[in-house]
Amino acid sequence: MGIALTRPLRVEYEEAFYHITARGNERKPIFRDARDRQEMLDILNDAKDCHGINIYAYVLMDNHYHLLIETPRANLVRFMHRLQTVYTNRFNSRHKRAGHLFQGRYKSILVEKENYLLELTRYIHLNPVRAGIARLPEEFQWSSYRSYLGIEKSPFLSTGWLLGQFSARNIKTAQLKYRTFVQDGLSDNFHNPFKDLYAGFILGAESFSRSVIHRIKERELSPEIPAQITGKLSPQVSDVKEAVLKEFGITEEELFRRRYNTKALKISLYLARLLTDAPVGVIARELGSRHYSFVSQSAREIEEERNKDTTLSKLLESIEKKIRVNSQLKT
Repeated sequence: MGIALTRPLRVEYEEAFYHITARGNERKPIFRDARDRQEMLDILNDAKDCHGINIYAYVLMDNHYHLLIETPRANLVRFMHRLQTVYTNRFNSRHKRAGHLFQGRYKSILVEKENYLLELTRYIHLNPVRAGIARLPEEFQWSSYRSYLGIEKSPFLSTGWLLGQFSARNIKTAQLKYRTFVQDGLSDNFHNPFKDLYAGFILGAESFSRSVIHRIKERELSPEIPAQITGKLSPQVSDVKEAVLKEFGITEEELFRRRYNTKALKISLYLARLLTDAPVGVIARELGSRHYSFVSQSAREIEEERNKDTTLSKLLESIEKKIRVNSQLKT
């Protein structure tokens, strides 16, 4: 079960939930002061009313923002177009600038409500703390967290469902329990929900992921969705390993041997993260029983080196093509 894409996928259907992120062009600020942030909230409120969107959480950082929304009318693309176009026009006018404000297209991840909505609100509300700009999440004014605690009110925020998970009868009890839930996310063993991402744009159990893929195959897709969509299996970790062994002319034992062929191993880990749908834990286990942190670190190192070294970049492109071709031949 896999999807091959040339650009970000936009899957729309009624009552879908999305985690949205958008960053500033060249990672530059999209909010320069409080007035910019308030402008975004005002536009968000207007766009929400216009398109009938339910907003569950948000945070407005300096150079990016996060949203957690529901689209009862299956109109994500229209909502986001309005939001970002209007904000860009007002930002450019106020700051006397021209051109793109956001870096490429926004990223949208389909979310399974029952299993991941709570986790994602916690992830979003802890962004200022993890970025080092607030000691506690409630100290940051520009997120929905203060509304969940009852410190202030947001006219466009849908808080009922989430707080109802903690107490259906007493709002104060629900707020206190939610605060504890969010603070628990500051512990060292906090689980990053995006480690469970499937195919780069689905966050949910296997049954949910399969239902989304089924929708893509069976329903007419919006013009925003690229034509190059396949129902074939995406590459597996074993496909990556096989291609790297052949490229470097080494055995599996040599690949996994400590202090031997480190480059080949790191390339394997990088390509497994890039091309497969396998969770980090699975990649770590199948490529030498490494710690999952080594997988992430190796992937970052190769990505950074790839951006600087054209020879490495061409080598990786060559291996990627072979992996994709070989994996499709097996289906």
